[in-house]
Amino acid sequence: MDFSDPEDMAWLETAMTEDSVARFEDLARREEAARLVETLLEELNAEDRIAVELYYAEEYSVFEIGEMLGWGESKVKVRLHRARKKMAERCEKLLGRGVKP
Repeated sequence: MDFSDPEDMAWLETAMTEDSVARFEDLARREEAARLVETLLEELNAEDRIAVELYYAEEYSVFEIGEMLGWGESKVKVRLHRARKKMAERCEKLLGRGVKP
């Protein structure tokens, strides 16, 4: 690329602008998704929320979560399943109606 060539400079400026816009839009989508997840987590009961946070955020296994909380593996799995279902239903309601959390 010849930076003294006006065509090369114009292309570079366009590419940088498009890349910057794409990065900004990606960041905005991630921030919006993070707010939505936080809202959904806040609506869970305490046991479901802790199971979800330990499993997804802290990346503990079902076995490890059960050991930490004194639960059997089946209880951890049930809590995670119910939490995912509640979060999916609530997410659908929020996004389906265009309501922002």
